[in-house]
Amino acid sequence: MNADHAENPSFGCEQCYAEDLDPSVAPDHTRYASDPGLENNSHFIVSLRRCKACGQRFISIFTEYVDWELSEDDQYETFMPLTEQEATELVDGARTVFSVGELGATRRYLQSDWPSRTTKTERWTSGAFEVREGY
Repeated sequence: MNADHAENPSFGCEQCYAEDLDPSVAPDHTRYASDPGLENNSHFIVSLRRCKACGQRFISIFTEYVDWELSEDDQYETFMPLTEQEATELVDGARTVFSVGELGATRRYLQSDWPSRTTKTERWTSGAFEVREGY
């Protein structure tokens, strides 16, 4: 398992976080064991996952916005590695799920966007992001 490095964290293995890992297969949940769920409602699901190969922790954030007219809901998922300390802080309540977006500034993460009436896109990206509940 990788050590926790605040300045330049090192994450994962070839199966979960390789530089050339295809974004369409990276979030395949059969590769990950489920850890505690942090938020669980029909439009906002936040859970922790653990790579079965190396034990790397990830946060999965699913947000959905209901399209009341056409029933084609906008869906977004962020899948980002965490250090053990960050995961522990989330479970213990020392860090909120709404604050994890700032961690994106120090690492790459998988972003899946599927706005209504468009094609789904999946890509590796980096940078701080906002975590919002769906509705």
